[in-house]
Amino acid sequence: MTSTAASLPSVQSGSFLTLHYRLAGPAGDVINTFEDKPATLSLGTGELSPAMEQHLLGLPEGTHATFELAAGEAFGERNADMQQWVARKLLNELGDPDEKYNVGDVVQFPTPDGQGSYARAIEIVERALQKFGRPIYVRHEIVHNTYVVNDLKAKGAIFIEELSDVPPGATLVFSAHGVSRAVQQEAQARGFNIFDATCPLVTKVHVEVAKLAKEGYEFIMIGHKGHPEVEGTMGQLDHGIHLVEDVADVARVQPAQTEKLAVVTQTTLSVDDAAQISAAVRARFPLVREPKQQDICYATQNRQDAVKLLSPQVDLVIVVGSPTSSNSNRLRELAARLGTTAYMVDSVDELRHEWFDGISRVGLTAGASAPEILVQQVIDRIKALGAVSVIIAISA
Repeated sequence: MTSTAASLPSVQSGSFLTLHYRLAGPAGDVINTFEDKPATLSLGTGELSPAMEQHLLGLPEGTHATFELAAGEAFGERNADMQQWVARKLLNELGDPDEKYNVGDVVQFPTPDGQGSYARAIEIVERALQKFGRPIYVRHEIVHNTYVVNDLKAKGAIFIEELSDVPPGATLVFSAHGVSRAVQQEAQARGFNIFDATCPLVTKVHVEVAKLAKEGYEFIMIGHKGHPEVEGTMGQLDHGIHLVEDVADVARVQPAQTEKLAVVTQTTLSVDDAAQISAAVRARFPLVREPKQQDICYATQNRQDAVKLLSPQVDLVIVVGSPTSSNSNRLRELAARLGTTAYMVDSVDELRHEWFDGISRVGLTAGASAPEILVQQVIDRIKALGAVSVIIAISA
């Protein structure tokens, strides 16, 4: 949520605030006021939850801040009608159309896209190890974080790229990035005990590609060549899906037809870069079909939004993430593009004392798959290296 105090020197009980907010379901936005008029709500009246008010109280007039809140922690008791409306939109989007739902029912939805998807993927490997014992085979790194991968290796996970390296009858986990149809079919043919840890948002993209392909669509995919998510998405089809990595690629792509053309996006791209490339696609192919909700995941988008707010306030930005992590690399690039020196570290040992010479304010963010323990280790080391303050911008 991005908030702006509207009428008092600082936010107090009774203040009126103009708020933009995005409420997200597993398949995309439910409400997104960033594309519409903001909401005006009052503190101390029950319109906002106590948890939300605690974030807002005391903020100076004109403050712009981003908060990530769990479901049910944004609206207060006087906004029960809003909660009901959101719940019913989610039911329409995700619920079973043949099921009769009653007020008070608890409905279990798929894990939302975002950092929860990374935690879900890791948990699938850990549960498989508990149930079947070691070893468990994982195709590709379960998430792109060295600390997580090494921790799972120590517990008995073996990471492979080729299915021929997995013995017959073994337990196999597909990583959060997803796999192609060919890999799925080969794994089934080999008789593996398969667990699919694909991020739900990536699965949503796969489903959309399969659905539209049956209707005769070709696709332009915005993404990075060689990234496992891109290989998995493009591998949903035998033909008719074209990769573009930048605006220049858009001018060169040659679909067989343009009457039925759709665009999909790697979920961990730079929001700004993806928007620029999408604009070039629309300019060349005005009839192109775009997703109802953008494909970039909220863990990625929210962190990039936070870095945009953070970078002008600090002298240095540290990103906790691995070199193989696309979303971590985008955070470092974004901070640098905004004019702030930025480094990415895979572990606390990669921090360099000279980076902090003459630096008083350090900003810290992390890739979506960076574990909390690693982030805290980096915070402690930065403070030990002499930073006067550490501003943390990690939004799930």
